[in-house]
Amino acid sequence: MSIRLTSAQRERLRKIHRLAEGGAPGERDNARRILDGMLRTWGISESELADTAVVDAHFRARGALERKLLEHVVWLVTGTTRTPMFRPSTRHRSRFWFELTEGDAVRVRVLYDTYLDAWNDTLELAFVAFVSRNAIHGEPCADSDANRLEGDQLDRARALYRAMERTPVGDSLPGGVAS
Repeated sequence: MSIRLTSAQRERLRKIHRLAEGGAPGERDNARRILDGMLRTWGISESELADTAVVDAHFRARGALERKLLEHVVWLVTGTTRTPMFRPSTRHRSRFWFELTEGDAVRVRVLYDTYLDAWNDTLELAFVAFVSRNAIHGEPCADSDANRLEGDQLDRARALYRAMERTPVGDSLPGGVAS
């Protein structure tokens, strides 16, 4: 589509399309004329009308950061700057529904899954860097995640390690247990 349609525009377009396809002969001709004008004005083809069907697309987001990532992806795909329309399920608090076109729902699913995998990989590397920077590993952790990193992952973990500051906790514990 050349431009993004608001939900009101999509609904109006769907109603006129239904009339143009199946209304009474006079209504059908008038609706066809209006539909053709709207399609020309908005720069879309009739074949793209299928992409304007709105569905309730659900996604799983565990925790506040995954929910924020999902909201950003929905914004990226839909181009809307308003808060995305989502509602957490009452039974499943990690499931969220968005009103999206079928095409946008597919794009959001693919992008969200891709970014979520990358996010989880980055979190693992950040955890390894954090544990190493704060020296909160020891002998029992010989088989830790840090020892399994190779190549690019090891370089990324080192970069995160160098960017982190050590967390000062020694004075906050009785007897200064941590150093």
